Amino acid sequence: MKKISFILFLIAISSLGLYSQGHHMGRGGGGGSGCNKCDKMLNQFERKGIYFTDSQKVLIMTEYKKTHETRDTLKIEKREIERKIGFELVKDNPNKATIKSLIVEKNIIEADMEYILVEFDLYVLSFLSKEEIVLLNQQHHRLRNKKQ
Repeated sequence: MKKISFILFLIAISSLGLYSQGHHMGRGGGGGSGCNKCDKMLNQFERKGIYFTDSQKVLIMTEYKKTHETRDTLKIEKREIERKIGFELVKDNPNKATIKSLIVEKNIIEADMEYILVEFDLYVLSFLSKEEIVLLNQQHHRLRNKKQ
């Protein structure tokens, strides 16, 4: 009975992790087509006084969709690993080495998911001038100082 309760608890905790993705440059980590979220991100830049040409917006939106398609694939892989961990835990004699290797594999996928977002951020920043990057950094530091 304790084992079943533990498994249910583990499943509940791991499912929460699927929805708590980090935020980068103002966009969420959830599902959907991404077009609305990309529009919101571009609008945030405009509110900060940074504007992209129409062709740049198309390139950014294309890269945004590609980035999130890749992340969606990685999310599926992560869920599969979580499922394998759950199955290993319900065995009469769980293999700790197997569980550890699955956890390491899951952590690598999570790092890949984070890195993909960083790559996208760098892609967007590549369209900005040095002055615009300085402006963004100044606004970021002001926001951080207000929170402290």
